[in-house]
Amino acid sequence: MHAPVRKLSLVVVGAVLGALIAASPALAGNAGFAPVTPDSPNAHTITDAYWFITGFALFVLVGVEGLLVTFIVRYRRRNRARDAEGPQIHGSTRLENMWTLIPVVILVAVAAFVFVKLPGIKNVRSAGSSSPGSSRIRTAPSPSTTFEFRWASRCTSL
Repeated sequence: MHAPVRKLSLVVVGAVLGALIAASPALAGNAGFAPVTPDSPNAHTITDAYWFITGFALFVLVGVEGLLVTFIVRYRRRNRARDAEGPQIHGSTRLENMWTLIPVVILVAVAAFVFVKLPGIKNVRSAGSSSPGSSRIRTAPSPSTTFEFRWASRCTSL
C-alpha cells in the first residue's frame, strides 16, 4: 500500500468515526429529528406529511452526494498540469432537461401529497383556545377579575 492510499484510508476512517460520533445523540430516543408521537388524527396526518417530505429530502441528499463523490473520484485531476483545463463538454440537451424535470416532478409529488392530506386536518384549535373551533384566546385572569369574582361569590352566598 502506498503512502497516499494509507492517508486516504485514515481520512475515510476518521470521517466515518466522526460522523458516527456526531450522530450518536440520535440513539437517545427522539433526538429532535422526528415529531412527537401523534395523539390525534390531525397529528397523524401532519406526521405522515412530515415523513413523506423527509423521505424525498433524504433521497435527494443521498442521490446528489453520491453523484458528487462519483464525479470527484472519476474525474479527478491525475497527471495533468495544475493550470490545464479539462475537456469542455456542452450541449447535452437530454441531461439539461432531466435536471430540470426531476426537481419539478419531486415538487409536484410533494405538493400533491400535502394537498391531499391537508383537508384531513379539521377542527384545529388556535393557539391557547379552550375548545376545538374556538378562536378566542384564553388568558390568565387579572388580579382585579379574581377579586371581583371572589367578592361576587361571597355576596351571593350570604
